[in-house]
Amino acid sequence: MIKALYVDDETNLLELTKIFLERDPRIEVVVTTDSPQEALREASAGNVDIIVSDYDMPIMDGLDLLKAIRSEGNDIPFILFTGRGRESVVVEAINNGVDFYIQKGGDPRSQFAELLHKMHKAVDRWRSDQEVMGFYEIVKAMDTSLLIMAVEGDGLQEATIQQSNPAAQSLLKEFGLTGAKTLKELREGGLAGLYDVMQTFTSSSSDKPDSHFTEVEVTASDGSVRYLDTDLAILPGGRMGVTIIDITKRVLAERRSDELSTRATKQRQAAFDLITDEVIARAVIPDAYERISKAAIQGLGADKVTIWLNQDGEMVCVHSHIDPAAEAFLSSEVSECDSEFLDTLATEKTFTLDASTGGFGDGSNPSISPPCCVDSSSINAAIMADGEMKGFICAESLEDKVWQRDEEFFLSNIATVTGQMLMANQREEVKKDLSHSHMLLGYIVENAQASIAVHDKDLNYLYVSRKYIDHYGLQDHEIIGRHHYEVFPDLPQKWRDVHQRVLKGAREFGDMDSFIRDDGTLHWTRWECVPWYERDGSIGGLIVYTEVIDKWVEDQERLQSNEMLLRKITENLWDNVAVLDMDLNITFVSNSISQMRGISPEETIRTYVGDIMPPESLSKINDMMHEAERMEEEGSLDPEKVWEFEIDMYHALGHIIKAQIKACFLRDKDMKPTGILTIARIN
Repeated sequence: MIKALYVDDETNLLELTKIFLERDPRIEVVVTTDSPQEALREASAGNVDIIVSDYDMPIMDGLDLLKAIRSEGNDIPFILFTGRGRESVVVEAINNGVDFYIQKGGDPRSQFAELLHKMHKAVDRWRSDQEVMGFYEIVKAMDTSLLIMAVEGDGLQEATIQQSNPAAQSLLKEFGLTGAKTLKELREGGLAGLYDVMQTFTSSSSDKPDSHFTEVEVTASDGSVRYLDTDLAILPGGRMGVTIIDITKRVLAERRSDELSTRATKQRQAAFDLITDEVIARAVIPDAYERISKAAIQGLGADKVTIWLNQDGEMVCVHSHIDPAAEAFLSSEVSECDSEFLDTLATEKTFTLDASTGGFGDGSNPSISPPCCVDSSSINAAIMADGEMKGFICAESLEDKVWQRDEEFFLSNIATVTGQMLMANQREEVKKDLSHSHMLLGYIVENAQASIAVHDKDLNYLYVSRKYIDHYGLQDHEIIGRHHYEVFPDLPQKWRDVHQRVLKGAREFGDMDSFIRDDGTLHWTRWECVPWYERDGSIGGLIVYTEVIDKWVEDQERLQSNEMLLRKITENLWDNVAVLDMDLNITFVSNSISQMRGISPEETIRTYVGDIMPPESLSKINDMMHEAERMEEEGSLDPEKVWEFEIDMYHALGHIIKAQIKACFLRDKDMKPTGILTIARIN
């Protein structure tokens, strides 16, 4: 919509022109005045979108008014009415920045039609220029790097950098490429990954390739590996636009989190498989060594595992297992053990070697030599029995890695199992008393980070973990030796049936089961039930792994209820509720968007907010983001802070609507911002 100002000292023309112009649906209002000074004040205040002025007026003519407006740096569209025979006035008006001029006279309808046409053209061009300038200011201020390249000449390598914003210049400086002018220089300076992406993009067979978004791994001038999010687009005139965001911190954090979660899952499964293995349970040597080494490789992601035992005063390798994927790189041969290494291991119980430093994981004591390959990193754990070191397990990795505490702890537990198995194998009295049960379960059950119970074949308790006692509130009960159904007399029949099937060799599990105790308490559990075996291969009882998930179920029900309530609220609100991700893309919007913008919620989802509002409104949101980031770094940001501001939005029909916005950040359990909640109300 256009708000126009018409200036003319002929008052009879003011109302006539106003009536005619306001017939056009794009003209919101026409303000009229016979005073050029008043027109100058309106223009300075920014109250109008275009000025149409007569030339021949007393005191200040139309040309003087144009000069006064332009002298203030105001580029508002200006159309000048001149009389015929005033060519010199036209030339001077053009030199002073007039958008169009119209000579008075002739058919009024034709003249008004020409005036409307030029008004629309001038305003559209001016608004377009304003948007471009606003976008340019945003590009200069944003943290995202932007490069504009000319792709021409002898191919992509000779593409030249035409423009770059300050963020891009800072990024190039970090790669030692401050003076780089061509893509070839970027490629040779460490940004080869970026070049490869651009090569693939420009080689697309499509006549009009879409933008291309990908993650690139590059090497900085200091040798560090960096990760960049890049978005490429072909621009008119043989140019290419590239935006770059450094996501190294996020990628490394995600990988560390994923690696820890993956390792925990693998270690838990490896330990569980080990303690339920019949060969381990019967302490069958040397077959058990193969099971132990495979469990170590599975839980550590190692490439080679060797088991060493003290035989007649000499440390001897009794078993070596190499992962098939590493056979071409690792030898099955082993070297002798360094005496200083054995003394250190007997004291420390674990020993790690970093291949890059040649010593401990922290680079100290490089003279100590564990029996591992020269180019591998190793982790070693002592096998203890009767208070003495009987040997050790060595796990090797071809990766130049630093072993983590959870990996040390896992291999130590594997070594403990091995030591207990050796005692069970060597002591006749332990064999007679079913020592394998003590060997397996004494290690794992009591201190397990899971809820575990071990029963004999009559379902009497042999061992329980502390977690089991805590989960079922049995702190004041002595349950070892008691029958399972005596402790839980209200146990449902379906679980009693499970026990009978497991005692016949089955493995049973359930992801989410419930039961009601006699006192009316409802419990939800996730569980697994497997048999354990006697030395002769017969089933000796069963092992139950359970996890009480009452809180998780309650949380899920509460979450579902809250989601339903929230959906009901948002579906019936006059105000509009929307959720944005941290990149300002809309991920949720309530139904009221249809009334507000004339567009459905489905069409709005995944839209970037910059596409639905003018640049000056987007700038307000970016200002909020920058202020929040600064306050977050200072530690001064109230997590519940609400921002309030007014923005303009585009309606589906093309006009501007004004909305009052309230916005706050959504946060995860660690109180890190994950998105933005906005509530919009039409003014």
